[in-house]
Order: sequence, then C-alpha cells, then structure tokens
Amino acid sequence: MTSAPRITSSTRGPGRRRAAVVVVAVVCIALLGACVPRPPGDFYAAPERLPYRRAGTVIWAEAIPAAPGYGALRVMFHSRDAEFRDRAVTGTIYYPTDRPPPGGWPVVSWAHGTSGLSSSCAPSRNGAATGSYGLRAVVVATDYVGLGPLGERHAYLSGPAEGHSVIDIVRAARRIPWVHAGRQWVTVGVSQGGHASLFAGELARRYAPELDLRGVVAAAPGSNLTEIFPGDAQVVVDVVTVLALYGIAEDHPQIHPDDYVSPLTAEHAKVIDTGCLNDVAISLATVPHDQLFLHDPRTTEPARSVAVANEPGHAPSAAPILLVQGTADTTVVPARTEKLRGQLCAWHEPVAEVIVPGGTHDTAIRTANPQIGAWLADRLAGVAPPTTCS
Repeated sequence: MTSAPRITSSTRGPGRRRAAVVVVAVVCIALLGACVPRPPGDFYAAPERLPYRRAGTVIWAEAIPAAPGYGALRVMFHSRDAEFRDRAVTGTIYYPTDRPPPGGWPVVSWAHGTSGLSSSCAPSRNGAATGSYGLRAVVVATDYVGLGPLGERHAYLSGPAEGHSVIDIVRAARRIPWVHAGRQWVTVGVSQGGHASLFAGELARRYAPELDLRGVVAAAPGSNLTEIFPGDAQVVVDVVTVLALYGIAEDHPQIHPDDYVSPLTAEHAKVIDTGCLNDVAISLATVPHDQLFLHDPRTTEPARSVAVANEPGHAPSAAPILLVQGTADTTVVPARTEKLRGQLCAWHEPVAEVIVPGGTHDTAIRTANPQIGAWLADRLAGVAPPTTCS
C-alpha cells in the first residue's frame, strides 16, 4: 500500500529555497494537487486577501490524530455563503488507509449541531470525530461558514451557507488524491446539522451536479423557525431565536439585531463573539422572556421573511430523506418534525422516518445508529428507498 504523501509547506524562503518552493508548486499543479500546502502560521488565520477559487478548492491542511486504519486532516477550503461570496471554511476529513474500491470511497458528510457563533466553537478544533455508520467511507465534517476562521461570526441557520459548506467539504476531500473520495456521497446531520443536511439536499443537484448524492439523514432538524409548538421549552426557543437573529444577519445585511433585541439582551449577547453555546445560554437565561425583544423577529419584518426563507422544505431534495426523532426531545419537539415531514412529503419525494421511543435531543441519533447505517447502505447500493408519505 502506498503511504499518503507528506503535506508540504507553502512558506517561502530566500534564494534557492524560494526557487525550490516555486518548483514544488508547479509540480503540485502538474499533478492536479498531489500535495497540499500547510498553514504558514495559525491554522485558523485565513488569508487576509482570499484569492477567488472554485468552491471546494483546498487552501491548506494539516494532519491530525486518527483511529487505526484511518488517516485524518484538518482542512481549510473555499466555499460560498448565502450571498455567494467566496469564503474560507474549516473542517475535518477522515479517510481509510487501505486500498479503495473502484471509483473511490463513498463520502459521509457530517453536519454538527449548534455549538456557537465564535471561532472558538469550531468542532474541528477538538478533532470533530464522527461516525461512519458502519460504512467503510471517507467521513468529512464542515465547521460551516464563519465558524472557524479567526475574527468571523458564524451565519447560524443560514440555510444556503450551511448547505454549501456541507457540499464543498466533499469537493475538498476529492481534491486531495490520497483520500480517494468518490462521487457518491450522503449527508447526516443533527439539530442545526439536520437543517444543514436538508439544505444540502435541496441545493445539491444545481450546486454540485458532478457529485452523486444518495441520501440525506436529518435528526431532530431545525425547521419552521417562526413557529411555536406544544412542548417547546421557552428558554430553548429564546436562545435559538437570538442566535439565529445574530447569525442570519451575517448573510442578510437588511437585518440589524439592535432593531429587535432590547438593550439588556444586546448586553448579554456580547458573549456570542467570545463564548460557545453553554456560555450564551447561561447569559441569555438571566434575561426575562418579556424583556428579551423590542420587536419579536419571528413576527416582525424583515426578519420574519428571512427566517421563513431559511427554513428547509421549500424545495425538493436531490436524494431520499430519512428523518430521526426522539419522542422525549424537548429541544426539537416531535410536533415540529412531524410538520416538516408533511412539508417534505408534499414534494412527492421519498421520506422515511425513525421514531425513537424515549429518545432525547442528545440520545435519539445514537440509539438510531443501526437503522441509519442500514438505510445509508441501501441508498449507496441502489435499493429503492422506503417512504412514510402516502
């Protein structure tokens, strides 16, 4: 078995060393990316002037620890936000080190749940280890637009931005030759990640026609963002609404959070740019619900229309969908996901569902792991998808 090429440095030196690096760069181009630059300094310090490149182009990468039989990289790559601006996005890539099948390994693109809006909350900082659901596959995990590079704020629940990054990290993996990533891919997401995976499914056919999306798994996905459902925990709704307001504003310049939040909330929301989810939740929990907003963004324009536009279910999916929902989930309650299922079924696409009795927001996807794995394996094998839609 051929070992993975060493990731080479992009740092330039004087004289002969500089010339040698230029030669190496030319060789890399000639070999269609057979080597990948290492970050010249802090991995998360994106280039000050980001040169425009095709979505999925690798900016730099570095090796990270991996389980036996796998290699792993932390990667920065080009993606697009909701305004289609070129953005540097970070994430991780895990790949089998044994001989790949013809056409390369299938790819599982993992979409993580809410972690926060600041750079320190990027899952790739902690390795972002994810499961392959029993598949021998390349597993990629994006941090999403604005969550990773220093000095940025994450475009939380901005559907197109999330969907683009879920797709573009698959492209990035395919541009690193020794990863051997194939065209066939699936996406699995939980909570915010379910929202992201559903948007990736809606965008995939038009945005990435060179890839072959086979299945979309969304566990307790964020949906129907302006509505309240029986069983919703008010504090959860409040925290998500504030995070979404500040996050979506990154992609929608017509949204100004201070037009909606109270001065008290604005003061407590300053933690968004330094802390992660728990820090934000603790800070906002001290603001009484009736003092949270001057104008509720779920009912006040233009925030309401922007929130509705960033709900999944407004377009057909490029691949069959599997929804996973725990009956004891108080973060994304079953009624919310059931309404979403009806919206997805209206597109006459196959939508299957796994209901986990007693499953919570944290446990349902783990409990459903065997069902998810079997469903994904069938999609990759070309088995006709089941559906709960009448």
